[in-house]
Amino acid sequence: MKKSTGIVFLIALILGACVYYFEVKRPATSNTANSADASKPAFTISSDDVNAVTLNRDGAATRFVRQVDGWQITQPVPARADQGALEGISTDLAMLHVERTLPAPAPAQLASFGLAKPAVEIDFTTKSGAKHSLQLGNKDYTGNSAYAIVDGAKSVAIVGNSILTSADKPLDDFRDHTVLNFMSAAASSFDLKNESGEVTVAKNGDDWKIEKPRELKADNDSV
Repeated sequence: MKKSTGIVFLIALILGACVYYFEVKRPATSNTANSADASKPAFTISSDDVNAVTLNRDGAATRFVRQVDGWQITQPVPARADQGALEGISTDLAMLHVERTLPAPAPAQLASFGLAKPAVEIDFTTKSGAKHSLQLGNKDYTGNSAYAIVDGAKSVAIVGNSILTSADKPLDDFRDHTVLNFMSAAASSFDLKNESGEVTVAKNGDDWKIEKPRELKADNDSV
């Protein structure tokens, strides 16, 4: 084994041992002191309280703002956001619970939790103007939870990983990919053109009719 490879292996072993100690072998007093965390919400908010979210991922920031007509991307470029994706993040933040809290690690140990360089950092603002932050690192050994720092705390929290799944995505996944954004009930007419010709369909009361190439009653269900 090369010397450099041996050093890398030794570092990985040490980091793994740190996680094992904090998660499995830490003193019983820590278990007792933090048992109440199982039912502790990370943030005391409802999903509707969240009105602005900034995701910092891979060195790039994406900002979303809740407006009258729904969530909008304001950074890096203005665009309509995928409403379901942003409502999902808001709900995950509101429902996020701290399952356990680990003693504050030394700065050098943050890497073992994936928190020296978090996978994603979430900053959000509520309607009241309160600001909150959440840094998300690696998943824990169960794969069902993730290591996190809530509101800049020195201790490491273990939280459900649904928020990590919702937030750790590229910008394109948060864009609204709807081609035309309108309510079908608001449409009153349309033209359909292809190599076979042109068809004009218009609404007549509660029914649809074909006006071009010749007037005919249209099938409402098909339209």
